[in-house]
Amino acid sequence: MILLLGGTTEAREIARVLREMGQTVLLTVVTGYGAALAHDDAETHIGALEPATLAALVRTAEMVVDATHPFATVISQIAIAVCAENGVPYLRFERPGSALPPDVLPAATADAAAEAAVRLADGGTIFLTVGSKTLLPYVTAARAAGTPLLARVLPTADVLGACERLGLQPREMLAMQGPTSRELEEALLRHFAAAVLVTKESGSAGGVLDKLDAAHAVGIPTVVVSRPRLAYPRVVGTVVEVLDYLRHSGAEKQ
Repeated sequence: MILLLGGTTEAREIARVLREMGQTVLLTVVTGYGAALAHDDAETHIGALEPATLAALVRTAEMVVDATHPFATVISQIAIAVCAENGVPYLRFERPGSALPPDVLPAATADAAAEAAVRLADGGTIFLTVGSKTLLPYVTAARAAGTPLLARVLPTADVLGACERLGLQPREMLAMQGPTSRELEEALLRHFAAAVLVTKESGSAGGVLDKLDAAHAVGIPTVVVSRPRLAYPRVVGTVVEVLDYLRHSGAEKQ
């Protein structure tokens, strides 16, 4: 069995290809919605992966393919450690990054991005497209400075509930699943009178280039949170490379 750590579009594509090859795949997803998106491409494990649960799953696998989001570093770190302890091959599928324009301001952490956003907004609205899990530094910095903000987040009850617990009001939440088109990104920035855009270095699959183009068209600065860097044992960036690794490792079903 190949354990495929998912939650991304690429993970579902890998699951589909492996299933077509006759591989037994267990795809991890956080929500039932994620499982529905996978359709019949793989058996799914639904729910947030606690360390003990992830370790137990790894021990049942012949190989682990980690295709989680570039910012899901906690899951990756646990998987790497458990694989090493149990002699289970680990392969990281890393979504290719995108070359960022020179006028974009990079930030190493959410705290640094929040500080920069407040400064660049200069009292205007901070438009956040960083997900819901790292909103706290932005809310804290914006409230301290009296700066308005708008967080675009997934339209699920859990996510919206988390935003409410952070003190966000309905006018400060935009529930919308991305990625979207550059035209829509630009329209949203104009409609909400954004003074600065904050996003993550999530790669073209995450729509980051469309967001940057939209901000440039509107004439506002952009802060991009850089990807965290982990020492992965082995990294590939295409589905073809995943298949090649399986063949050479002997994990491919004969």
